[in-house]
Amino acid sequence: LSSSMSKVSKLKAPVYTLAQKIAMLPDAATPQKFERDGRVAWRKPKFSKRQLADMKKQAAVEGLPWPLKEKPERPAGESFHERKIFNCKGHKAERDRPERQAMIAAKLADMPAQIEAYRKEKHEKRQKTLVQKIMDWKGKW
Repeated sequence: LSSSMSKVSKLKAPVYTLAQKIAMLPDAATPQKFERDGRVAWRKPKFSKRQLADMKKQAAVEGLPWPLKEKPERPAGESFHERKIFNCKGHKAERDRPERQAMIAAKLADMPAQIEAYRKEKHEKRQKTLVQKIMDWKGKW
């Protein structure tokens, strides 16, 4: 049991002080490209973004300079969501909606005249009833 414990303790990652960690930057904060067996591979960054954020806070408390540059803020309209998602094709019904609404409004404006014409046409085509025929016949005498 003691021999297996010594193996585990040998495998532990080294503990670095804040100054040592800051000295490793910026290389330890970015993925590293290396060649293995004739092919290109990538090694994870030594420090994750969460660890970097914690280190930055500790450095500010201890008054140590932070070696990594701040990312500039993007102007409005430059985020991924605004560039890609808002500009995607979307559904055809959504794209055609303004044109369709304009067409519907134009047809609705013309609707009273169309209804009147329809009613007049139906009235003229309507077949006369027997009583109407008799009344018309008597009127001719």
